[in-house]
Amino acid sequence: SYSYGSHKVIDGATFSAVKGIPLLMSGRSGKGKTTLANLIANLYLPDSGSVNYQGASGQEYPSNQYRALIGFVTQDIYLFSGSLRSNLAAGRDYTDEEIWSVLDQVEASDFVRSIGGLDMDTVEAGRALSGGQRRRLGIARVLISGCDILIFDEVTSGLDKINKDAVIRLIEKIARSKVVVVISHEDLSLSQK
Repeated sequence: SYSYGSHKVIDGATFSAVKGIPLLMSGRSGKGKTTLANLIANLYLPDSGSVNYQGASGQEYPSNQYRALIGFVTQDIYLFSGSLRSNLAAGRDYTDEEIWSVLDQVEASDFVRSIGGLDMDTVEAGRALSGGQRRRLGIARVLISGCDILIFDEVTSGLDKINKDAVIRLIEKIARSKVVVVISHEDLSLSQK
């Protein structure tokens, strides 16, 4: 359970998110979806109850004592001033091969090469990118960090059908090897393979 002051937003929610089955939290704005994501990510601690992470061995780790490797991807992907490489690495030291490998995973290599590669200035690149391309770069930036859990918050919002379908396919692909939580005001059709 979780409250903002006297307003109870989450009241006794129980659920599990596991690899292979993306967890979709959908519904109208203001119903607690992002609050649940913040509880999962340990940005908030529950008023009552607990959030537990489970390791490969089955051992449980309570969020009030442990932190999981969690990445957030939102609908607004911000590209910082600098090269595309520095944006994707986000201050960490990755080889170009590691970056290209993640770009391949998110089906972004071709368009990154077409705009000038990893050395492209993001100020210029940002003007030329579609919403779907920016989202793929945001997903790549989170994936390269090595997170175990990905939270997608309204990541398909504002995309046309082609880009929305492409992002959904990408989320389904990522969910095969990561725990994936998807927050959407829409009822998305996610396969559970």
